[in-house]
Amino acid sequence: MRAARRACIAAGLAILVLTTLSARPGPARAEPPDTLTFGSLPQAAPRSESTSFWARHRAPLLVTGAVLAASTLLTSQLLLAAANRRYDDYLASPDPQQMERFYQDAHRLDTWSKALLVVGEAAAGATLVVAWRTPEHGALAVGFVPLPGGAGVKLAWVP
Repeated sequence: MRAARRACIAAGLAILVLTTLSARPGPARAEPPDTLTFGSLPQAAPRSESTSFWARHRAPLLVTGAVLAASTLLTSQLLLAAANRRYDDYLASPDPQQMERFYQDAHRLDTWSKALLVVGEAAAGATLVVAWRTPEHGALAVGFVPLPGGAGVKLAWVP
């Protein structure tokens, strides 16, 4: 079981690293020369290429965020299924020592499943923020909004 878990984690990390390294932004395209007018007409102002970190690394960030979100959510579900199996073993076991071990294993796996679920949801949310951000936007303003049952997070682009 541990060997399979380690292999799954190693495979997920390898996929994450490979997708990050393979998704690099391509070279900037050069404007074609003005061959029809031979330069007699005034040239339009050159478009300024955005040099921000987000603009240069948009594709790798989106791919990495999507892979991270999907892998953590999938791993969370796999750990939850393993925790349920351990809890079923706990219920069926007649030996008190085995019952304690099965219960502790089920509790540990369930805790990890919950933690990975939160990480996966945060990664999915961060990926959506990066996907929706355009260079015309300014900074991202984060605020907390009181709700009847707790609090919420408010995100807004400010110039």
